[in-house]
Amino acid sequence: MTTGIFNSNLVTQDLARKSFAGMITRLMPNGTAPLFGLTSMLSSETALQPEHGFFTKTMLFPQLTLAAAVAVGDTVFTVTSTANSLPGMVMRADQTGENILINSILSPTQVAVQRGIGGATVAAINNATNLYQVGTAFEESSLRPNALQINPVRVTNLTQIFRNTWAISDSVRSTQMIAGDTNIAENRQDCAAFHALVDLDGFLRCIADDPAVRAFCDVTLQLVAHLESGLLIKVVG
Repeated sequence: MTTGIFNSNLVTQDLARKSFAGMITRLMPNGTAPLFGLTSMLSSETALQPEHGFFTKTMLFPQLTLAAAVAVGDTVFTVTSTANSLPGMVMRADQTGENILINSILSPTQVAVQRGIGGATVAAINNATNLYQVGTAFEESSLRPNALQINPVRVTNLTQIFRNTWAISDSVRSTQMIAGDTNIAENRQDCAAFHALVDLDGFLRCIADDPAVRAFCDVTLQLVAHLESGLLIKVVG
């Protein structure tokens, strides 16, 4: 038995009606699937088979990498590869800034060159230096150069099946809770949140054969993970 004024400390636990107990606050910063609003605006097509993909072309940027150092008087360069290089291309040495004209392709790893194009100072160049194309130089009425070609590459992907289950027992179905919606509605909402998350993750992971596509998707997925955890509150673009 207790004497004195009956105050709130004396109320039996869970006997008093709960304040704001009619709902459950879901802690999901920025939503469970922040990109669904964007992907919902994309057009849809029916996949005709499990494997599908698209074709892509990547622009060629000719460059050479020295496989051996060159002295001031050298006019034959040994490089790692002459792929995508043609006579008439002007290359600039990354180390010295010298402009170098390719006169001919001697082999898959050697080129004959003319040094000091455009008045650039001729200097020794270290091994492993990169030479980037900065233009071309052809004589008047000269023969046309060989053509460079960009071959399309097919990027493949596979159809993914996403499945999530919501399930409660009949006992829980019949139990009345003091917070949230009905047990059925709450269970369905949890399942929908899980499904949206794995669906979006699978979309961004892009199970593709192209390493560049996978790298892009992995970076994007990391950004979404930060968004979902609330680490990024504002993205400035």
